[in-house]
Amino acid sequence: MNIYEKAGAETPAINRRSDILKSEKHSSTWDRNLQDRMGAAVERTLSDFNQAPVIDGQRWRDARGWAIKLYKYARLSPDQITEDLINKFGLPRSEVRPLTTKLDGKFERFNPCDLSLPKRRIIRPTVKPEPYNLGTSSGNSGSVLEIDFYESSGIRLENVENDARLLIAHCFKEGELVATKGGKTTTPSVVKTREQWLEYLETHPLPQERKIPKEEQGVWIYINPIKKDALDISGPIHVKLDLIANHRFYLLENDDLSLEQQLELSGFLLPYLQVMIFSGSRSYHCWIRVDAKDAKEYQSIGEQLKKRICKGVSRFGEFGYDKTFYASAHSRMCCAINGKTDKNQRLIFLTDNPSSQPLWKEEVAS
Repeated sequence: MNIYEKAGAETPAINRRSDILKSEKHSSTWDRNLQDRMGAAVERTLSDFNQAPVIDGQRWRDARGWAIKLYKYARLSPDQITEDLINKFGLPRSEVRPLTTKLDGKFERFNPCDLSLPKRRIIRPTVKPEPYNLGTSSGNSGSVLEIDFYESSGIRLENVENDARLLIAHCFKEGELVATKGGKTTTPSVVKTREQWLEYLETHPLPQERKIPKEEQGVWIYINPIKKDALDISGPIHVKLDLIANHRFYLLENDDLSLEQQLELSGFLLPYLQVMIFSGSRSYHCWIRVDAKDAKEYQSIGEQLKKRICKGVSRFGEFGYDKTFYASAHSRMCCAINGKTDKNQRLIFLTDNPSSQPLWKEEVAS
């Protein structure tokens, strides 16, 4: 019997989360992150169900909608859902049973491991605020800290050693090729599938060129998936534009502003922010989710984004982000050391549902 079908009919729905979850043990932070997301979905669904009003004239319609939600997100059995709907809506069993008998064959259970990609959405400038001078703004006040990004992260970042796996799992699809490189710009890339990386990083550190101290350059990861053609290359793999398989992300950085100013700018400005990594030196690397359908659309979105936030062409002037947008960009990778500074390259924000609005406010026209 499935563990999600063990709750008894006599148990109030809102109290069933522990019964649903407690029989499965988890040994790692990776598992606990997935379990937390599952538990949140169960708890939220059962709570909403218990608090939903019963309105005469639409009880059967409401019961039909809740039958699907309780099956998908609370993961209850059809028999248990039948009893819950009868108890809540006061409908006869003959009316409720047809709503639940075909749930098993028609709907899939919610699974936090299914990292489905959001629909493709194009960034379009919608406002034209007045020119902005970050040098005189609150960006110098330190009002935004790394901890603010940690707390706003959609994925819980509890164990630094597990962050590399979380990043790969939530930014790449099953079967996609992911490339990293460690060392100088001429260092060949290491290419593995998403699943191979997740397994490898369970017991191994990130591959990195190791020489004398201060020559270790850290580790980079290519922000977009790699074509399978890379596996047919004889000899070292050097990722260039012709090996990019999917135009999913842009990489934004700014080495000119202070780290405090960068935090402020990123948190209050960037749309579709999915990943933020401290480089271990002078900048935070921001991954912006765009999901362009091809290289042409990717370039078009990039031109719009430049006019909105980049140096020399946006209202931010010299304080804007770098304009070096290209699909084969590589970001600093978390769980590595920047050899020039001996500081950790760390993940400070990760979500699998990036918002069209900045983290903390929506810009409005002046």
